[in-house]
Amino acid sequence: MCIIIDESRSFLEGANVVLIGRNKQKLELLKNESDNINNFVCATDLASPIFVEKDFRGIIKRLKGKIDVLINAAGIVNIKPFKVSTLKDWDYSISYSAMNINVRSVFQVTSLCTPFLKESKGSVVCISSTAGLVPTPGSTLFSVSKAMLNSFVQCSALELANFGVRVNAVALGATYTQARVAKDAGDLNMRDNKVILDSIARATPLEHRINTPEEAADTILWLASDEASYITGEIITVDGGQSITTNLYPYEMQELVILIR
Repeated sequence: MCIIIDESRSFLEGANVVLIGRNKQKLELLKNESDNINNFVCATDLASPIFVEKDFRGIIKRLKGKIDVLINAAGIVNIKPFKVSTLKDWDYSISYSAMNINVRSVFQVTSLCTPFLKESKGSVVCISSTAGLVPTPGSTLFSVSKAMLNSFVQCSALELANFGVRVNAVALGATYTQARVAKDAGDLNMRDNKVILDSIARATPLEHRINTPEEAADTILWLASDEASYITGEIITVDGGQSITTNLYPYEMQELVILIR
């Protein structure tokens, strides 16, 4: 999902927010959970450049050409060790999966929003992963896609700085989102996925647990707000210390080795 915000009065309070994703039912549920925000839903396939461009025109018309914040939150988690990955997996990832959603859709949506963000001197926040910052066993293709995203964030931040547009990212560790905890999330069955998440939680220094969506959202909204008005090109880590310890490596590798035997 990506989120386009027209910050019409004060940050979020009374703002016009467009929620964009494939699942209209889930978008409607999210829309109904928010108070004091004018939410609009746009169900589209972010993997399809044709649909994205077509629907984007309707969004801009609805917002009357005013965009203050773009949050690129769409993403796919792939958990498959390099030793069992194939060239077919790589090609599929580029065409349909991680590279497509995690990188190409972000590039397209940000490009489409850029002329309007220049007008408002707006802000872009992308949801990245610590897997794009430090070597992460068992998810080579996912890690590569997030490293590409991080590079895009920093390059575009430099290019758009002269226009007053800020571009940043939040690199999350393992987080309790549907991409990680739903049935068959990360290409693993529910039992095996729980084994992985439990092992990561045990190895996480801060409180031995993994991120909550609320903790991630707080950092995302702060980066998008005027409180972070002089921050651009940054990739802020929110992971309870997962990425600064070597403890995670043996836990995750041990569980992955067991799963792929």
